[in-house]
Amino acid sequence: MFFQRQRSEAGEEETANASPGSGTGSVPEGKGILRGSFRELAAYVIVGVMTTGVYFGTYAVFKYLGVNYMINSCLSWIAAVLFAFFANKYFVFRSMGTQHLLRELFLFSGARIVTLLMDLLITWSCIELLGIGEWSTKLFSQIVVMVLNYLFSKLFVFRKEQEEQQ
Repeated sequence: MFFQRQRSEAGEEETANASPGSGTGSVPEGKGILRGSFRELAAYVIVGVMTTGVYFGTYAVFKYLGVNYMINSCLSWIAAVLFAFFANKYFVFRSMGTQHLLRELFLFSGARIVTLLMDLLITWSCIELLGIGEWSTKLFSQIVVMVLNYLFSKLFVFRKEQEEQQ
C-alpha cells in the first residue's frame, strides 16, 4: 500500500490509502493502459528481467557451442517464450483459469513471433549494416522487444473477462 499526504478542500492534511487504482494517489483510474497496474508493471519488469536472463543465458550457451547468431536468436527465443508464457500468465497478469489457455497460448505465441521477427531484423541490421557489436545489439533489441511484449500481452493476450465483454 502506498500512503501519501493530501489536502482536503478545507486545507487540512489527511493520510490517504493511495494504492494504485484506489481513486487517490498518482495512478489515475480510467481506461488507460496503466490504470491501477503498478503491481502488474513491477511484476512484468521482474519477469521480463528473468526472461531476458533466460534468453541471454541460452544465447551464451549456443554462442559457446558455435551456433550462428541468427539460429541462436531463434533457439534463445523459444526458451525465453516458454518461460515467459507461464510466468506472465500466472505471476504478472494472474490469468489463473484454464478455459482460455489455448487462446492465450496462441495469441501469446503470435505476438512473440512478431517480436521475434523484429529482434531478427534489429539484430541483422545493427550487426551487418551498422557494424554495431553483437552484445550491444542484443541488449538494445531485447529492450525494444520487452516493451512491445508487455503491450501485446496487456492489450491482446491476458485481457480480463470484463474488458472482453465491453
